[in-house]
Amino acid sequence: QLEQRNNRQGKTKAILPSIKKTFDAAAIQCIVDDGHAFGIFRRPGMQQFLTTLVPGYKGPSRKTVRKHLEKLYQQYRSSLHETFKSITSIALTIDLWLNTRRRYFMVITAHFYDEHMKYTSIIISFRRFNGRHFSYRLNAFIIKEIEKLDIQSKIVAVTTDSGSDIKAAASKLVSGTWYSCDAHNINLTVATGLGLWNLPKSTK
Repeated sequence: QLEQRNNRQGKTKAILPSIKKTFDAAAIQCIVDDGHAFGIFRRPGMQQFLTTLVPGYKGPSRKTVRKHLEKLYQQYRSSLHETFKSITSIALTIDLWLNTRRRYFMVITAHFYDEHMKYTSIIISFRRFNGRHFSYRLNAFIIKEIEKLDIQSKIVAVTTDSGSDIKAAASKLVSGTWYSCDAHNINLTVATGLGLWNLPKSTK
């Protein structure tokens, strides 16, 4: 009985639910801002740090982070849909790239002027692609993202680089004129003219 009483007395007092909610929100915002793994606050080193800093607080679990981010995502999509209701003309830029881990990503950005002639650029979609990226796969995804926001009739221009897949995908959209990115074209011209990025062939 004495041992049980001592164990109870040694337990850390639980923090209030309202305080835990505030801490969780701040931790999740940290994950979003700094691009941390969803389970970072449940790792041993972080647990030790939290125990020292705020006894009784363990940080949000992966499940809690995922649920919170899903809610934030839905709120963001709803705000985008509401924003585009009053916009009449939208230009898109679409970029597809490969990172150092050989993973493909695509981002779609919308550019427009609102009723007060304020210029705005806003990301409307960001996705990782697996497998080969045939133009019809990219085209289907772009169209789906545009239709989600009900802006398919408002697209007046689409700008991409000159990659064969993304060029073919963007040029097949129902509305909007396709343009090749001038910055990308200049970069290719200079790189080709100066022989940059070409590794010399080994000779025996």
